[in-house]
Amino acid sequence: GRYSEAEPLYARALAEYEAAYGPDHPHSLTSANNLAILLRECGKLQEAEDLQCRALAGREAALGPDHLDTLASAHSLGLLRRAQGQLDNAGLLFLRALRGFEAQLGEAHPSTLAGMSNLVGVLEAQGARADAEALRRKLAERQEAGQREAQGGDGRTNAPKAPPSATRTI
Repeated sequence: GRYSEAEPLYARALAEYEAAYGPDHPHSLTSANNLAILLRECGKLQEAEDLQCRALAGREAALGPDHLDTLASAHSLGLLRRAQGQLDNAGLLFLRALRGFEAQLGEAHPSTLAGMSNLVGVLEAQGARADAEALRRKLAERQEAGQREAQGGDGRTNAPKAPPSATRTI
């Protein structure tokens, strides 16, 4: 909730990373992505769009299209496109991220489930109720499977850990 206080700090961090490493360095791109997320949350969608598109394009070039950081940027841009009412584009971005997360992290990973959940929301908003319901059932099954997997044979929780780049948020 203290976004107005965070924004200048995130902007300064981005400026410092860019000065130290250049605008296309992964650290700078992570900082741009984080500032874009913050701006989206503040409702500054145009400013967020410029940064988010830059972060995604830079990560694609520097890290490749299937890197977890690139997929996280694609998912974040999907959230922005949804907020802008661009549901077709949002759905494509969520699907891209979902497929990549499934391939690299597995079907029950929180990033995979978040991508699936956001895709369900887009499908519902587009009126594709049957597709949304089918995906929602698949999501529920995966969530249940993930919960069962997280419970070790001795009853202790053994939740899988995501790489730091897959969970990096504000």
